[in-house]
Amino acid sequence: MPKNHELETALNFINKIDKNIFITSKNSFLHKTKYIYYFFLICILACKSENLDIKNPQIQTVKINGTSDEKGFNINITIQDDSLLYVTRFKDIKKEVNGDAITRTLQNIKNPKLLEFNSFGENTYYRTRIIVTPGDSVSYTLKNGKLEFTGKNQEHYNFYLEMDRDYDAWSKLYLNKYNPDFKKYKHQCDSLYNKRLTFFNNYVKNHPTVSEEFKKIIQNDLRLEYLVNVIRPRSEIQSSWSVNTIEDINSIYERADKQEGDFFDINGYLNNITLEDVNKPEYISYLYFQMSIVPLIRQYFVKSNEIPFSIASFKEELAFLKKNFDQSIVDYATGDLIRDYFNQGFGKDKNTAEFMKNTIKVYKESIKVASTIQTMEDIEQELNTTNKKLPKELNELVINLSKDTINFNYNLRQKKIKVIDFWASWCQPCIEEIIISKDKREQIASKYNVDFLYLSIDRDTQKWIDKSIDLYEFLPDIKQFKTIDFKKSKLIKFLNLRSSVGITIPRYVILDENNMIIDNNAPKPSKDNFESIISKISK
Repeated sequence: MPKNHELETALNFINKIDKNIFITSKNSFLHKTKYIYYFFLICILACKSENLDIKNPQIQTVKINGTSDEKGFNINITIQDDSLLYVTRFKDIKKEVNGDAITRTLQNIKNPKLLEFNSFGENTYYRTRIIVTPGDSVSYTLKNGKLEFTGKNQEHYNFYLEMDRDYDAWSKLYLNKYNPDFKKYKHQCDSLYNKRLTFFNNYVKNHPTVSEEFKKIIQNDLRLEYLVNVIRPRSEIQSSWSVNTIEDINSIYERADKQEGDFFDINGYLNNITLEDVNKPEYISYLYFQMSIVPLIRQYFVKSNEIPFSIASFKEELAFLKKNFDQSIVDYATGDLIRDYFNQGFGKDKNTAEFMKNTIKVYKESIKVASTIQTMEDIEQELNTTNKKLPKELNELVINLSKDTINFNYNLRQKKIKVIDFWASWCQPCIEEIIISKDKREQIASKYNVDFLYLSIDRDTQKWIDKSIDLYEFLPDIKQFKTIDFKKSKLIKFLNLRSSVGITIPRYVILDENNMIIDNNAPKPSKDNFESIISKISK
């Protein structure tokens, strides 16, 4: 029986009772009554003790610490929680720093949980996943470029490392969306999924102590990982990795060269998946379900005849969602539907903007998840900025490559369409886009009379200048600037670029010739839909 101060006090009190009562009055009513009273007193305090233990933060925490032979690895560790809707970085963490050693205590871990573990050192980058249980103490070791986890449940921590140490098996698959071979791609997906299932079955056989919850989490994760890679094919390239597209598979198929009589059987492609297969509230805590549920509804279940990403198609998809899915899935997927449409440009004109604002207002009243509410408010901020004109008196002071302080308004006064590219020297996706979009930017600038203005949010001026020199082939000197302090920037504040998670880059803002904000979160210049936005406002 668990003990605490109150329980020990009660036991001591009982021991001090006049023992003669128990000796001389064994059969008396008084003895029986007192015996029952004391028995219940002990039980109540014992139960209270157990409840206190359950509420004790120590058993709802997970500690993560370790050693590394690479500089920076311990400092750069981030933990992501896929079950947190929209905000994936685990925020409820306490850090204890002792020299080079850092102990991270994750709080409010109430159940076994799947987490992403990310870090990088001077030569090594690791992205993997671990399953933790309340009370776990996870230790990691990075030595000679090899990462390992140890601890009480170390077989729970090392599964993903042993299955896919480089965390890149899916990123090696690729569907050419301009000449797609869905049959070949699907075969690759099936083959990799079956390979991972085989590894899982062997792993469980070789580690018989793994928990039933571990088995359930892994099986669901692998199944949903397969689903998202089928419904959102890997047809985009970032660095040397393929990533999941946001484009519908039907539109990819329609654009491709086809022989007469060709037919794409989406039912067979998706293994005739049913509503019952995905209408499972427990899936909400899985990243891959979150990524797949909205495109699955749009591309497979609804089969709409409406214009894609229109008010009519939004209403149709939302009605289907509410009619057919569990409320917890509706609560999540409605927000994802809103975000998905917004990212496709829905809400960037007055008609759809008002519809989107009203939809968000109603939705916010029905949900209680703080991160979801904040995401909706971030979208509202952007909606309120679009179709507004930059004030002439904005007076934004910036630094040029000569380290002179100048007024950015001079560039804004030019009678041209303007694209402001917010980037930084440390932002790898920013740099990749600058490199790969060079020819496209030059073509668009010439064809539509567009000025591309590059505004860095670097804190360190010299690092920005050094990176600009490295990129001299891809960036024009006269169009490069740096904010003096991006946190105090009047331009960034007016554009509402700092959302609940701060400013995310790369970020592209499109202004027309009169400095009307056409899109304050535009697609990358390398994307086809970027030019279509420019084309519309140039007419």
